[in-house]
Amino acid sequence: MHQEDHTMAMRFSDTNEWEEDWFITMSGEYQHLWKYIKDKCDVAGVWKPNVAMFQAITKFNVSLDSFLKKVNGGKLRIIVLENGRWFIPGFIKFQYFNKQQEFELLLNNPLHKSLYQSLNTNSVDLGAVRGLIAVCQPSKDKDKVKDKKKS
Repeated sequence: MHQEDHTMAMRFSDTNEWEEDWFITMSGEYQHLWKYIKDKCDVAGVWKPNVAMFQAITKFNVSLDSFLKKVNGGKLRIIVLENGRWFIPGFIKFQYFNKQQEFELLLNNPLHKSLYQSLNTNSVDLGAVRGLIAVCQPSKDKDKVKDKKKS
């Protein structure tokens, strides 16, 4: 008998959100949706909207358009991508580089490579990734640097 692996990703949670005005002023349903998106997004902070699943699990009736206006009030927290998926610009920095102001993705690192693959697959503008300064592709001669501003 084949057993599926239902291992959930471990994620850091920003406990300071509970004291921030933008979060406090959202309804409980929208606060829950924000936490759900951060829990269910992929390794790079890309989420495929599935309001039916969220509503089935929580029994909350939410409007994604209204939620986007609320969550992005005062600061861009979610970017709607051309493919319809949502991207959290601060997700990678918070989850993997929280102690650094800026970071590089080194494509010889398996985690960094998977982050880059998700960003690339979903056509995320690398300039939108908070804290990212470069993507480095190692070569035999020397590191080739792909500046995020030129992507």
